[in-house]
Amino acid sequence: MTLDFVAFYRLKNDGENKDLLVQSNKDNPNGRYSIDTSKNNNSATFMISEVQKADDGMFECIVDDGVGSGRLAFSMAVQHCTVTSFVYKSGKTTCKSDCWPTAKVTIKSNEFTVASGSGNVTTNGINAEACKTGIAKCVADNGIDAPYIAHGCAVESNYGGIIVGCSVAAVIIIVVFSVACYYRNRGGNERFTYLSINS
Repeated sequence: MTLDFVAFYRLKNDGENKDLLVQSNKDNPNGRYSIDTSKNNNSATFMISEVQKADDGMFECIVDDGVGSGRLAFSMAVQHCTVTSFVYKSGKTTCKSDCWPTAKVTIKSNEFTVASGSGNVTTNGINAEACKTGIAKCVADNGIDAPYIAHGCAVESNYGGIIVGCSVAAVIIIVVFSVACYYRNRGGNERFTYLSINS
């Protein structure tokens, strides 16, 4: 026996309505989905290209071999892992991840573990300089994908305005004038950038 018809659907939240993704005897309505049928063993393989997190969910397969038909519902969970933020603010460093399955998140400094947790972690064991120089890093590992590593973290402050602080120094013997200012973007709590101007 061979499969005369194979179709795959995405089930909606109500469990009854569904959207056709692909079927074997018609044009594919969505180019990311395809079916590989093997007439030798009377089977079909459902394939998704460019897999996205939104591909999680419930699906249904319907088959017909000319004698009878059948259907099977199944769920699919897309594995992914990334660090969504790594920030130093008010003496604390926080790393957050978006991973499935939930990742073990570790903050390291000079390759030594400073803090670890599940999904996200906060520590007061990292200073702003370690963030700026990239010595601090955050590692998210869901145990399946390759660990995601973020080097260096954003340094934020609670102060408002564009210029947060400014220092001026003059060295008479070498005749060097230096102005160093910390400035911020106008959009609220954003990263500090350090400017140094020598003349």
